[in-house]
Amino acid sequence: PAKRNRIYERYVLAAKRIDADVRTDRTIHNRLSQLTLKGFLDVREQNKGPKGGSYYEYEFSIRADIVRDVLQGDSRLQELFDGIDGDMTLDKF
Repeated sequence: PAKRNRIYERYVLAAKRIDADVRTDRTIHNRLSQLTLKGFLDVREQNKGPKGGSYYEYEFSIRADIVRDVLQGDSRLQELFDGIDGDMTLDKF
């Protein structure tokens, strides 16, 4: 699972790497909400008490290998997968 701010950080790195326009944190938050409503992501609220606060963690609700295969099929995203091995999660490509 990955927190929203970590997902956004990784998104910014990926967008810059492929020379795409970087969207705002709010836009990515809205996209995560849409993907959750459509069943692509699971979201879980974590509460670490008064000092840790509460936050949401996102995780694929579908098989990550399917997501990876679809994304690898897009030529614009190919370099994001160069040299990547193992499982794909929201926290790493």
